Amino acid sequence: MNAKRSTDRPSFAICSPAGDNAIPKDARTLDLFSYFNMIDAAGPMFSSSVMAGFECGHLGWNDHDPLVATGHMPGARIDQHYGTAVDHGMTTPRDELPWRHDPARRLAAAARAGMQVIWDLNHYDPAA
Repeated sequence: MNAKRSTDRPSFAICSPAGDNAIPKDARTLDLFSYFNMIDAAGPMFSSSVMAGFECGHLGWNDHDPLVATGHMPGARIDQHYGTAVDHGMTTPRDELPWRHDPARRLAAAARAGMQVIWDLNHYDPAA
């Protein structure tokens, strides 16, 4: 679509898995500046504007566990990883709270570091 908006500002499309008819036509494109102004008016959603992320998908077909492989585990290097993120101003990470590992220890590590974690509960890790 090559149509220009009258404001000539960047915009993005809102998509739905149910198709275009699931979204009202006037809501399919939102001016980015209006969107960010709405967010600013409500206050910040997260404690940092840039997020850290830790790879955590468990690859069932070969039993590869990135949390173990990278040492991103309590008792290993999780505290160091969180500390590095905080040192760079990133206090909101995406991380995993997998069923294969003790969630209490992972939650405690995040709390110690002052992290506001967006927890991924199951990332390519079906229960056995």
